[in-house]
Amino acid sequence: MNYNLGDILEDKGYIRGPFGSALKRGEMKEIGIPVYEQQNAIYNNREFRYFIDEEKYETLKRFTVKTNDLIISCSGTVGFVSLIEEDDVKGIISQALLILRPNINIVLPKFLKYYFSSKQGRSNLIERSIGSVQVNLAKRNIIESIQINLPSLSEQKKIVYYLDLLTDKLDLNNRIIKNSEEISQTLFKRWFIDFEFPNEEGFPYKSSGGKMVDSELGKIPMGWSIYNLNDFTQSISESINKKEVKFARFLNTSDISEGQVENVELSATEKMPGQAKKLIQNGDILYSEIRPKNKRYAYVNFNADEYVVSTKLMVLRVNEAIYSSKLLYLWLTMPSTVGELQQIAEDRSGTFPQITFSILANFKFAIPPKKILVELIKVLEGMHELQFELKRENRKLIELRDTLLPKVLSGEIEIPDECVVN
Repeated sequence: MNYNLGDILEDKGYIRGPFGSALKRGEMKEIGIPVYEQQNAIYNNREFRYFIDEEKYETLKRFTVKTNDLIISCSGTVGFVSLIEEDDVKGIISQALLILRPNINIVLPKFLKYYFSSKQGRSNLIERSIGSVQVNLAKRNIIESIQINLPSLSEQKKIVYYLDLLTDKLDLNNRIIKNSEEISQTLFKRWFIDFEFPNEEGFPYKSSGGKMVDSELGKIPMGWSIYNLNDFTQSISESINKKEVKFARFLNTSDISEGQVENVELSATEKMPGQAKKLIQNGDILYSEIRPKNKRYAYVNFNADEYVVSTKLMVLRVNEAIYSSKLLYLWLTMPSTVGELQQIAEDRSGTFPQITFSILANFKFAIPPKKILVELIKVLEGMHELQFELKRENRKLIELRDTLLPKVLSGEIEIPDECVVN
């Protein structure tokens, strides 16, 4: 049955955040009652930067979030939604958020959340946004006129249960990926920077009295050598021959993020930017020259014969006889490295923070003999492969969810009765 959005909300269930003049930056505190911002809707997190005291809260308590509320980003980055759970802390929304308070006798809050997380639901919000410089959600009457096809509550319950299974699996995989990445970076630092790799008896080398020798990096283990990055890494920049290669998948900086490469369609090379680089290959590292802190980097662990990349992406290719591409990737993506590169990028003269291969080329590395390197890589490669396998699985789950979501929500696909939970 079709409903207008306004008809499935509680009375006074549409609450736009307070005007900026009602909640000034100078009134924010370091502790107190939290202020929910756009990032809490966009990233579905509960990390807070700003707080208000009880006195200020009393003047703004009508903007307090409640269990089962949907908070939606409505300025700039529009249309991202998060559901307020029972254990979420009491707080108020900022001016860049909207609260939708569902009438639970008509619609399950999670069902409505899944609807606005779908391509159709988010499009309904974005299409009603206004502004050319700063995009903002349209006025209340326009948003409340959005039509939603609602099945019965029992059918909604089945749909939510099914979609929760997919979401829970994605969340579990993401937690495992995050933990594995943190462990990998910890081990990399401990072994290749602190030199506490396992000695022949399995004890930490340096603290167990392993012999150290002087080098230009300070004390390093005996037998290790110092290399500049460009001693074992090339920056690939030869242009693709568009007459020979008619179709390819073009990756821009926006198509990679924190190790992930987006699925991009095959397109005619003659329509691609004239400066597109040559085809990349398995084992390459892609690293954005612009704003390192944005984490636009990826490790190519797939057959990349059909891919070309933007000139704003460095293509780093490691000589595996000396080092390991996976180890270089770990170094490049360590928070300390990203922070250092960002500072270098900001210090350069230019219109935006940028890092180039000529700067990376001069970084120095202490590299162990091949036998030790191979043994240490074995451990890290196992975690590396686990991370990429889970990321591949997540991509398939997301594709499945995004394909099924509109069909399930519209009733085109029915969920079996076995999925009903009491």
